[in-house]
Amino acid sequence: MDDNEKGLPVEPKTEGQLTSGSDGLSTDGAVDHYIDPTAEKRLIVKLDLYLAPVMTLIFLAAYLDRANIGNAASAGMTADLHMTSGQLGSKYPTNGSRCSVC
Repeated sequence: MDDNEKGLPVEPKTEGQLTSGSDGLSTDGAVDHYIDPTAEKRLIVKLDLYLAPVMTLIFLAAYLDRANIGNAASAGMTADLHMTSGQLGSKYPTNGSRCSVC
């Protein structure tokens, strides 16, 4: 019985300590990987710093787009384009064309 079956904490194995074949797979078919906690933390911080502002701008653009469509509809866009109220928010046009605004 090894330490893991006894409920004891197990130290992560380094590449030289793996009990695996030449293909990198352990005896039960699972791949053993060790992720350095400091490298993982640096990666998470880097992803947060790069992705959070980009995602914020994407959501802001989507919000402004929805708000502008609503404002344009209340300003008379639906009457100018001869649209019914059901065609404004419809993903699939009811008049057979491929354009959702037409």
